[in-house]
Amino acid sequence: MFGRGIEAVTTGSQSHAIIGTSSSATDAILGINNADSGSGVTGRTNAPSVGIGILGESTSTSWGIPAHFVSNCPDAQTNTLWIRDFSKGQTIRVQVENPANNKEAFYIRHDGTGKLASLNNTDTEAFSVSNGGNTMAKGTMTVKGNKGIIRNSTATQMRMETASVQLIYFNMPVGGYSTASVSFSTAFSSPPVVSVGNIQSGFTGPCDKMTVQIKDVTTTGCTVTLYNPGVSGDPNVSGTWNLVVIGAE
Repeated sequence: MFGRGIEAVTTGSQSHAIIGTSSSATDAILGINNADSGSGVTGRTNAPSVGIGILGESTSTSWGIPAHFVSNCPDAQTNTLWIRDFSKGQTIRVQVENPANNKEAFYIRHDGTGKLASLNNTDTEAFSVSNGGNTMAKGTMTVKGNKGIIRNSTATQMRMETASVQLIYFNMPVGGYSTASVSFSTAFSSPPVVSVGNIQSGFTGPCDKMTVQIKDVTTTGCTVTLYNPGVSGDPNVSGTWNLVVIGAE
């Protein structure tokens, strides 16, 4: 029970202990372990500098796959590939060195309901991507060369859009007003917050002396009111105001 099926030892610097060559569809070397523990094939290096425990490699003309791991038991709670690193180097390094390669360097497909990725630090999830594409980051996210982003204070996903409204009133007396309806490009899940922005160029009359109010905000639109608080002379007013809309997705 403690014997070896095959033992091969070589001391030459450029020699092979075992070579398996196959010209058929079967395995060149097959290692099977029927015990509850142990390995079918173990590759280990004891080199004092740089050695390789297992090397999977194809030739420059071969279309073969250098390494392929398959877990066939659908009920097994196992890891198809488990890497444990006690070194100070990089655990996984991917280098795409063919300049004509236009495929993904890292591709994940998940036909189940689990997460596509879960990155953990000391068993605490720091970053994850759900099967539907939702992303969670425990820390701070930066974009555009270490630029910060504006975030919501809750987990509700927020959306911002801009809208514009044109308001016209000829001979507008003091106390006169004009209203217009605005429709949002996409409906919100709840009534958003709408703020009045700048006046677009090309306006006529004392538009900057008028007041603009927002009312009757719904998930799909709002009403904008232009009011003359005290500009005399019954001026003609025509202008387009930009609106900033922020609400729950």
